[in-house]
Amino acid sequence: LVKYIDRKDFKPIISDFDDEITTFTDAVEDPVDFTVTIEDFKTLEEKTIFFIHSNPELKLVKQVQNLEKPTADAIDEFKKEIVKIAKTAEEYNELFKEDEDLVVFVRKNVEFIPSAVDAFLSQEKAKGFNGEQIRYIKELLIFISQNGDFKRKYLLRPELIFGELFNSMEINSLIEDIESRI
Repeated sequence: LVKYIDRKDFKPIISDFDDEITTFTDAVEDPVDFTVTIEDFKTLEEKTIFFIHSNPELKLVKQVQNLEKPTADAIDEFKKEIVKIAKTAEEYNELFKEDEDLVVFVRKNVEFIPSAVDAFLSQEKAKGFNGEQIRYIKELLIFISQNGDFKRKYLLRPELIFGELFNSMEINSLIEDIESRI
């Protein structure tokens, strides 16, 4: 590399290496493979995140953002694109064991559109939920967005305990509404 330094810009470089110099000719340079790109070093997860953010018009991405239940067609379309991105089938299957894993991954990596959240909250308010319940529902939606998934058993987690906020019929109604959208 020293040979590429412009001599007029630097003072002579003096080293105190004790190595014995066996040759004064340039080393043999192997040809550079210019077909290798930075993409070759990224994981499928990184590539998929980039793909999601680069393609917000995809049906699955739009459906997730709008709090709409993803359709089988949208999932299949997205899956075909990710399979193309994956280096091998094993790499794909390691990250996405089932089609539902694709939906969860997308949900974790895109945010719900605020107007979709507001529409859902308005729908729940119209069912008679009060302000405190609506705040809980909003927090629950944030949890779902951050974790990408929702299962009924999650309501037993300490951060999601709803205490006396909902009676059994109200919480069941809320869960059904959420499940109908995710």
